[in-house]
Amino acid sequence: MNRFALRGALALVGLLVFGIIHFTNKSSASDEYRRQAHKIIAQVDGYSSKPDYYDWLADEGHDKVFGDAYYTEHRGRYGETAHVDRDQYLDELFEWMIDQAKSDNATAVADALTKFRSEHWHPDTGSK
Repeated sequence: MNRFALRGALALVGLLVFGIIHFTNKSSASDEYRRQAHKIIAQVDGYSSKPDYYDWLADEGHDKVFGDAYYTEHRGRYGETAHVDRDQYLDELFEWMIDQAKSDNATAVADALTKFRSEHWHPDTGSK
């Protein structure tokens, strides 16, 4: 009985460590992509006139789309690799922000985001 309890405790500790590493990596990647989204949004025409609204769009959009663009692949028994599909992330982020701006009747913002995306973003290649 003692041997089973020890194995169970070790397995539990292993799962706990694995979970902490997994969520720490995801959180770190999420923070980096959020910072990058804000840098990109700051380049959009009209940002200086409504920075709070654009930043809110970037934050809310990031929260909505990041999880779908974050992928993990299990390697071996306890390992995993993770990556973010940058193309998917940016495409979904801009789509969400444009839709939200339209929903908020912020037509000028939606138009500026659409223009920026068409000038700087090509979904088939990921960049200009």
